[in-house]
Amino acid sequence: PGEKEEDFAQTLDVVERAKFIHIHAFPFSARPGTAAARWTRERIPAEVAKRRVRILQDRAAGHSYAFRSTFVGQSVRIHVERSTDDSALQHGRTPWYFPVHFSHHQRMAGQSAELLVQRVDMNPTEGVLI
Repeated sequence: PGEKEEDFAQTLDVVERAKFIHIHAFPFSARPGTAAARWTRERIPAEVAKRRVRILQDRAAGHSYAFRSTFVGQSVRIHVERSTDDSALQHGRTPWYFPVHFSHHQRMAGQSAELLVQRVDMNPTEGVLI
């Protein structure tokens, strides 16, 4: 709750050196009855916390895009996590834990599949079944 600018700068340094492709960050939220709920003077303003979370998410998104882009034109093995009833769009994750979307006429949830990565955008990675 009392993260200083220097502390956040160190966090950003680690994010840049490690090139995290996903960061699960959220502003501090005091839970009633906990010791941290009594730390009222140390809390940073909510808008500062939200800005820092956005910065972390933006950095991770940039690292994710750069990392996933190295796979364009390569095959990847995925575990298909989701198939939808109303469309052929399916979704699975690589061993590096980034999702790849692809179309196929049969539902494949729970199966493994080999995909050729064709395109990477800031959010989705798209492939075709090999």
